[in-house]
Amino acid sequence: MGVATAAGLTEDQRGLTRITDGDGDGTNSVEVGAFEVQPLIVTNTNDSGPGSLRQAIIDANTSAGHDTISFNVFGTIVLASALPAIDDAALCEDAELVGEPGHVTGGSGLVILIEDDVNVANAWGHLLEAEGYRVATAASATEAKALMNYVDETPALLISDFHLLDGSTGVEAVSAIRDNYNASIPAFIVSGDTSKVVKDARLLDNCTLMCKPIDTNRLLAAARHAVNTGDVPLD
Repeated sequence: MGVATAAGLTEDQRGLTRITDGDGDGTNSVEVGAFEVQPLIVTNTNDSGPGSLRQAIIDANTSAGHDTISFNVFGTIVLASALPAIDDAALCEDAELVGEPGHVTGGSGLVILIEDDVNVANAWGHLLEAEGYRVATAASATEAKALMNYVDETPALLISDFHLLDGSTGVEAVSAIRDNYNASIPAFIVSGDTSKVVKDARLLDNCTLMCKPIDTNRLLAAARHAVNTGDVPLD
């Protein structure tokens, strides 16, 4: 681990201030070698500011690599404005209910989440569970079909990435689940590849396209609408 004097160097390789007088000799130094990953912890239910969920998402988005957002607070977060989209893989652990602006939310029903990136699946899964939904996950159309053997109720909502683990698509996964239950279950297809997705997703009724990065508030609001009405919201 390299150490340099603080003269002309006040930040570590992430741009964070790391000035210390570790040996007590009266000279500050800054660590510029390996660093420990700083946890992102939500410590209050404020809409914004230090310790808020909003700040944790902002910090996760500006930090390279995967991040974990942990909750050390109980209660409901009532938002004054929309949360930022999660555009860096972030895992939210032990989340409590999260609200839309000025509204305390709650959901119910089973959501099938089909996503082959485990970090993205965990992040979305925790957000949905925090809202009150039960979530079952699969990584491909094949896994989604197999999952139906263990699900004893008709899902209220299907959410699938377009490009899946085994080369299958979200359209195929949604179609297989709907065929299994003989029901037009509301579905969201998620992808950054909008050209092909739009064409294929239009073949499905009661289905809407969501483009990455996902706006978490739009996702939760659309989920509430779909589960409560049985229909996806109009774009």
